[in-house]
Amino acid sequence: MDNIRNNTKQIRQNANVMFDTGSISQDMWDKFYKYEFQNKLFIFLGEVPNAPGHCIMANLDSGKIIGLYHTENFREATEEEL
Repeated sequence: MDNIRNNTKQIRQNANVMFDTGSISQDMWDKFYKYEFQNKLFIFLGEVPNAPGHCIMANLDSGKIIGLYHTENFREATEEEL
């Protein structure tokens, strides 16, 4: 299946994604996510089969693979962000 579904969002496998800052509170962003995700592009590798709603991604800058973040907290990057 090429599309990964989580709630009403769809992220295509291998799409360029960014953290969706509108998906959490400003306080949560500042405390837990800002350093890891601010202005960074990732390749969405897919949803974790045994952990629905959680994804695996590759950081385009470092090549680091990260996982088990909530899929709903990411969105496909726009053409301007690429």
